[in-house]
Amino acid sequence: MLDLFFYPLDNVLHVSYTIGSLVQRVLIWYAMDQRKINLLMRIIDSYILSGEPVGSGALCQRYRLPYSTATIRNEMAQLEEAGHLFQPHISAGRIPTERGYQMYVQNLKPVRLTSRIEHAFWSMWDENDTDEGFKKLSRAISELSGEIGFAAFDTHQTYVAGLSTLCDKPEFTDKKIAASLTDIVEKIDDIIESVFPYIGYEPEVWIGRQNRFAPHCSTVIVKCRYRGNEGIIGIVGPMRMQYGRNKAILAMIKDILHDS
Repeated sequence: MLDLFFYPLDNVLHVSYTIGSLVQRVLIWYAMDQRKINLLMRIIDSYILSGEPVGSGALCQRYRLPYSTATIRNEMAQLEEAGHLFQPHISAGRIPTERGYQMYVQNLKPVRLTSRIEHAFWSMWDENDTDEGFKKLSRAISELSGEIGFAAFDTHQTYVAGLSTLCDKPEFTDKKIAASLTDIVEKIDDIIESVFPYIGYEPEVWIGRQNRFAPHCSTVIVKCRYRGNEGIIGIVGPMRMQYGRNKAILAMIKDILHDS
């Protein structure tokens, strides 16, 4: 402290200026980093809704962003270079990669469901721990999410619903990919048995190669309790899915089952 106290004034000013410049650079870097994340979130939001590659002009208009289209194009190019976006054609916009989706999920804010969603669930499911009750539960999950829904509890088999819904999505027009969906149903009991010890009581997301069900899909999954039985409920769909909403749907159903 004494050395600093008696440091020559011009040197102290130089040190202060250098520290100030460093802080300013860090703040500028952080702001730019946040800008990239915000743009990535908007790009993926748009792609999830439309299924079409997202261009800078459409992005700027849809979200009224305070940046020029040139700035957005530059940021998109850097996001592509970092492996978060992919340009299918030179003249096309960008679509998210597996890494991009992972970044998207990490930065998602919690989604609040309306009471209408809970009412819709109750209209599709009754408090029943029979085979028919679990079938209705998996169908309700599928209906609410628009994806494959499944439920597995203790001695009961795994109940799966919504396979035909998924086959209608553009991501599964490829016959090989569509055929692999059948494998999900055939192997689901073995997969759930292998992952069951590692699933937590908060919804988690598996994307692409992280996904034990299918490497070209995403899964949202959570462990829950129902009338003394421990089980798993989940959603399987394309990587282009509404992650925030699907996590909220499973969290809601988990709480309903726990309180039943």
